[in-house]
Amino acid sequence: MLTRSDSAYRSSEDFITDKQFWANYTDAWPDPVTIAQRRTWPRHPATLHQSVEFAGEAATCLKKAADDVGLSLPRFLTASLVGCLSRASCAPEFPIQLAVANRLGVGWSTPCMLSNAVPVRVTVSQGVEFVDFAKSLDREIGTLLLHTRYHIPEIQCATDLRKRTNRFGPVINVVPFPGNLDFAGSRGAFLGATLGACDDLSISAYYARDADNGESCRVHIQIDANGLLYTDQDLSRFTDQMEGFLQAVIADPKQRIDLVELLDPAEQGHSAAADKRWGLWGGGWKVMSGHFRQRGNGSPALRVRSS
Repeated sequence: MLTRSDSAYRSSEDFITDKQFWANYTDAWPDPVTIAQRRTWPRHPATLHQSVEFAGEAATCLKKAADDVGLSLPRFLTASLVGCLSRASCAPEFPIQLAVANRLGVGWSTPCMLSNAVPVRVTVSQGVEFVDFAKSLDREIGTLLLHTRYHIPEIQCATDLRKRTNRFGPVINVVPFPGNLDFAGSRGAFLGATLGACDDLSISAYYARDADNGESCRVHIQIDANGLLYTDQDLSRFTDQMEGFLQAVIADPKQRIDLVELLDPAEQGHSAAADKRWGLWGGGWKVMSGHFRQRGNGSPALRVRSS
């Protein structure tokens, strides 16, 4: 059925329309961003991982900020992650890859089939406020979703970017997960997942499905990086920057992206302003490598981990 559906698409007018759309859209494509520091570090052929957890009051503030901006939680998260990439790299224009389900008809009821990632051109105007950028990106994504059946390998082959590595930049993946896992009466907790080997940089935000129904919200952000391109220091630094950016735009979505303060870990220990801002979140903000893992280890709950 899936093969038949794909064959029908390839012989349809939609296929021709999508092909032309992506050819036009990827013309004069910008260079991708990188979070790597220009230093000499040992490189390791492995995927590096960092992760951050929103829970409790921090998660409530996140959901409220999305509501105040007028966006769904997934779109707010996407804009926050992309905005952080711009702020951390100082790049006004760059590409990302947006993971999409790409399931229609029989594919919708077939798990793990027909997923796709489409390139998105990100433009961050000078002096733009986060709220305006988020709404603009939301409209851009809405347009692209009309053409997501056209697979990214074909987009790559149809462009002049075939000989370039990392043509379309970091992968952004925002997906729901069941908030209350139960295994025969044993409570489970989601600890994140990974897509496996990473070509460059991948940022996945998993949010509790119940969050869209006004119930308790929880968000887990997983960052995976290619160890041949990035170091643990690169990833740790970016994770800290991402935390600071998220806290800032949640507290004030109307502030300018280029003025969001990003502090390195060493600076955080010496900045009274940073101490005050971090104190706002209390126990709701948990970094997986520390506080949240300790709490999980002390609980009898079953934890589900993706390797």
